[in-house]
Amino acid sequence: MNGFNKVIIVGTLGADPKNQVAKNGKAFTSLSLATNRRWKNEEGEETEKTDWHKITVFGKQGELCQKYLKKGSNVCVEGYLTSFTYDIDGKKHKYTSITAEGVNFLPSRASMEL
Repeated sequence: MNGFNKVIIVGTLGADPKNQVAKNGKAFTSLSLATNRRWKNEEGEETEKTDWHKITVFGKQGELCQKYLKKGSNVCVEGYLTSFTYDIDGKKHKYTSITAEGVNFLPSRASMEL
């Protein structure tokens, strides 16, 4: 049976897009995306948590992210989860990120408050 691996996530960039190069020499753009969750805790108090997500964007879409996005930009990313391991000082570390198949640029809060 084939699995289903699809992610749609909407959030705010916590840093400017970053150009990077994979071990295979392929260029990509890395995004750090914040999402906020709110709920009431056991005492009935409003609680909020920010989760950070690593996004990998390849090709022309990555170039457009570099050109038009910056820290604080709102985006909707559609893609899939990717996991891999890498070594640091002989210790294996597991890393999970979202590989983008599409990035939609959304209006900022400031533009919506006009």
